[in-house]
Amino acid sequence: MGILRHSILKKFKVNDAENDPVFKRIFLSKNVSFLNAYPTDKKNNDYIPVPISIVKEKDKENYFDLAYNEDYEYIKEERIQTNSLSNNYINIEGKYINIINPKYVLHYHHKRPEDKSVGHATKKSGEFYSYLSLCAGEKFKGCIIGSKSDLGLIKELIPENSIIFIGKSKNAEYSRAKISFGEIEMLNSEISINDEEKLIITLTSPMILCNEYGNIDSDPRNFIKIIQEEYPSLVCNDKYFIRHVTVYGFNSKWGLPRQQVQALASGSVFVFDIKDKNNDFSGLSTKAYGLRINEGFGRIAVNIHGFKPLEKMDNENDEYIDMNLISQHAKPLIIYIEIEKIKKELIKKAISDAKKQKYGLENMTNSTIGRLKTLLKKSNSEDDFKKLLSEEFKKERKINGIKKYLDDNTFINILQELETYQTFKKLNIDYIEGSNIVNELFAFYYTKLFNVLRHLKREKEGARNA
Repeated sequence: MGILRHSILKKFKVNDAENDPVFKRIFLSKNVSFLNAYPTDKKNNDYIPVPISIVKEKDKENYFDLAYNEDYEYIKEERIQTNSLSNNYINIEGKYINIINPKYVLHYHHKRPEDKSVGHATKKSGEFYSYLSLCAGEKFKGCIIGSKSDLGLIKELIPENSIIFIGKSKNAEYSRAKISFGEIEMLNSEISINDEEKLIITLTSPMILCNEYGNIDSDPRNFIKIIQEEYPSLVCNDKYFIRHVTVYGFNSKWGLPRQQVQALASGSVFVFDIKDKNNDFSGLSTKAYGLRINEGFGRIAVNIHGFKPLEKMDNENDEYIDMNLISQHAKPLIIYIEIEKIKKELIKKAISDAKKQKYGLENMTNSTIGRLKTLLKKSNSEDDFKKLLSEEFKKERKINGIKKYLDDNTFINILQELETYQTFKKLNIDYIEGSNIVNELFAFYYTKLFNVLRHLKREKEGARNA
């Protein structure tokens, strides 16, 4: 929200934010809600904090949902030991689930002296501290709820794929992120009521509740009372799975921390019995309850689990890294390491192809190989080498083998067959193809190929003379 607030103040040159009608409507009213952004995968699937009722069998890959009666009774009868899945995030598609957790890295630092001209820690001022930060490449997906006109205005505030800075140490090596917006869509308010006549509400963000006297009170019965007053046909019977969390905050305008309050944690689950299925619950899933709902608190999901046994999907190895988010100092090092790995694979291929004797390359003389290496040094690319080759050996048939080899094995195809090439794709290096890197690797590969051919020829001649 802070980034958007700053953008709207800057774009519309707002001096008195509290009295500006646009600023008040978007940020100071309940007309627009900014929901939490949660980790997502490379397919941008929707994830939420794992419901507290979903647990994992200890030391096994079996998952159960305590909100599902059959799972609850089975765990109770078999006395199965389970582990909580707190601090994880889940995507639920029917009975299939996928669980992810963002990756972190620990950075170590020394505090700089007050005299900034001293670029290192000293005995008097060298306090050691650490940062736990999200790894580069982690993706998060959130939602903003409001009118189409307000959402359109918000999209215009920040250009697509803008680089923003969030979190601490914005002037150092941290906080760099890329932001993009999806299409504006209507909220889906449909709720499917199944034959079990149950309605299961799952908190997707913390909920700050008040009791009948207006005091903040995280007793789950306060939420049950609100729901039953709004939908009298729902009965809870004290079947819920909850956890509490302390909500913190900071008011940058005052420079002071906000009041700490107890709230129901995201992932808390409430199971209601339905007395009358004819009641309309369609608007329930789009609502929020409690305080600070415009900041994303009090959001719920309805009937997304608790009706079927769970099966965990195979989690694809999602190692996508956006090179735009990596430190400018680290990027050249990463590219260098990957190129060195490619060179090792190319050497193995050069040795293998030289020994195959498929194109008659072994019949070339040392003189012809020497001339080919000279042309390779003069050329700037694969196409340039082929052109020089045709001009140098106009009518000589001795190089027909290497010509056919070049035609059948374009270098970009050779690269794409390498395992390391796929790593380049995961690193989002968009200049591997059609760049000077390819030309350098082309020259490297054929230099190795010609050297191996010459070495094999010498070995053959040595064995014959012996």
